[in-house]
Amino acid sequence: MRITIRYEGAPGKGHGHRIRMERLAKVLRQRGADVNIGPANFVEILDTLKRHSQDVLVMDVSFNDNKELEVFRPFVKKLVVMVGVGYSINTETTWIADAVIYQSLASHGFVDRAPGSACMHGGNWLLVDPLSHQMKLPADQLGMIVMSYFGAGFSDDYSDAVEAELVRLIGPNVQQTGGAATWMTDWSRRVAQARLVVTSMGMAAYEALAVGTHVVAVSVDEEHAGDAGAVPLIKHAGLWNEVGPEQVAVLAAETYDSISRRPRAPIDAMGVYRLARLLLE
Repeated sequence: MRITIRYEGAPGKGHGHRIRMERLAKVLRQRGADVNIGPANFVEILDTLKRHSQDVLVMDVSFNDNKELEVFRPFVKKLVVMVGVGYSINTETTWIADAVIYQSLASHGFVDRAPGSACMHGGNWLLVDPLSHQMKLPADQLGMIVMSYFGAGFSDDYSDAVEAELVRLIGPNVQQTGGAATWMTDWSRRVAQARLVVTSMGMAAYEALAVGTHVVAVSVDEEHAGDAGAVPLIKHAGLWNEVGPEQVAVLAAETYDSISRRPRAPIDAMGVYRLARLLLE
């Protein structure tokens, strides 16, 4: 089976799109699929589809353009649209796609009333690290480390200021982590050892929940805030342009001191295998 995967590749975007698609590609290849994966570019995608007929096209970008999806549609047997945290689609998208997979724990109206495609959301469909279940510590092993990471939409100045305030209030056990290399090789393991994760709302927050670590999240926009507010295990500090680094750190310090047990992970980390099976059917 031939499968083309395209992810958000624009400068300044988060690493979550690429990392989850890399995971999906790995599992698909293990199952014998011929996978072509890379950053999304309309002209390149169309050229690829015209030159080599594909069975499946998976699109994981920030904003899905229905006109572009309509152009791709005749060249593939199955079209799958990923919807990241804080982003939305419309009814037309659900008519064009065969499947829509929300990367969110929050509930979405299109899941119940999508007329054309199958829409899935929730912990069972989050493409977190499939090895997360091996990293979880017992509920009473809390650790001392605070991990700090801010992805797309956050400046280094904001991230650095939050870290400085965390160190001032909590102490030297604060670690700042960023970059694709950490996402690919070490993020899940490191947050599994942490007591608390302070992060931007997105895949980083869900990765932490998947290994049973408490989260304090800051949102980049209202849609991200809605997702954060829908998950009780996430302490939402607010929108980045309304909540300063000191306020974030104060909430984090209060949360850090109040933690007595690790939360039960609401994500089973099998989502990548579920999606692979769906694509290969």
